[in-house]
Amino acid sequence: MPTLWIIIIIYLSTKSGSELSDGWWSIEFEGKDKLGHLIMYTVLTYLLLNAVSFKTKHSNKKTLFFILSFGILLGILMEGIQG
Repeated sequence: MPTLWIIIIIYLSTKSGSELSDGWWSIEFEGKDKLGHLIMYTVLTYLLLNAVSFKTKHSNKKTLFFILSFGILLGILMEGIQG
């Protein structure tokens, strides 16, 4: 499931605002993009933590650090791709 969510994040991050302007998400308010990022990466972190803890039956600080680092690096990469 985390892999599918990563694909969704990459897909949405490579689209321009005008391409995503139809639908319920077209509601305009200040900070909408930041709220969207917060939600997307919070869900990603949750899914990754669940996948790891399901596999290993526990998580530790090193795992948490890796997952958070991955999310931050993915976010930086997506911002770089957007230009």
